[in-house]
Amino acid sequence: MSAATGQDARTTRHLMRLLKVLEAAGNCAVLKGSPGEGYRIDHRERVVAFAAKLVDGAERAGLIRRDGEKARLLPEGLAALRRLQHPEAGYLAQHGGLTARQIELPQGSQNVTVNDGESPLSRLQARKGRDGGTFLSKAQFTAGERLRSDFERGRLRPRMSASWDKPVSGGNGGAAELSDFALDARRRVERALETLEPELAGVSLDVCCFLKGFEQVERERRWPPRSAKLMLRTALAILATHYGLEACADARSRAVLHWGDADYRPSL
Repeated sequence: MSAATGQDARTTRHLMRLLKVLEAAGNCAVLKGSPGEGYRIDHRERVVAFAAKLVDGAERAGLIRRDGEKARLLPEGLAALRRLQHPEAGYLAQHGGLTARQIELPQGSQNVTVNDGESPLSRLQARKGRDGGTFLSKAQFTAGERLRSDFERGRLRPRMSASWDKPVSGGNGGAAELSDFALDARRRVERALETLEPELAGVSLDVCCFLKGFEQVERERRWPPRSAKLMLRTALAILATHYGLEACADARSRAVLHWGDADYRPSL
């Protein structure tokens, strides 16, 4: 890497940090400092410093606007931030619904990229029921995102067959060309699907990974209307337990039904 290339990469990182801090602050933050000493923003109980040249360049490029001590993130700056965060997605990152989301797993947090505009799972999670609650619990939604993340990281989309009633095959599938990172992701997908019955594995892949709508799934599988949502919720409850998401495990234990009056248990 040449010195110029390295400097450009550092400038890009610093610019992205500036835009991210402004976005996290509600698109507006107090910018302290001066052109001679540089600028700083108090963000989440810490001070983030920026070179004056960087801030001036962002303003000249039309990404931010300064009003006195306040710096505002402009729509053009937010679009630039999306392109920097998802360089592989290009136009979609800027105009689509791509978001960088953090999900909580037993071993810690994991960042995933989600297109909220195209994901049936996200649309289902956003929909409220008559009681004001969501159809999926947070743990169930997180389990679906975890499956999708591993599916994408394992580069499984172009290599899998058209039948999703069986877990992912353990054949080589070009494994020699994959990184250890991608192979680990494939193994995680395989282990997750092995915990499910074939039909549950199928609907999980269809909706979470291949982003099929529920009506399409029901039509292809010749299922009754509205059955795909119920099947998916059952599958995600099992996956949440597999991933060690305790909230879902507790919900599943509470979901056990019994018939009887409140005092049906015999006294001892």
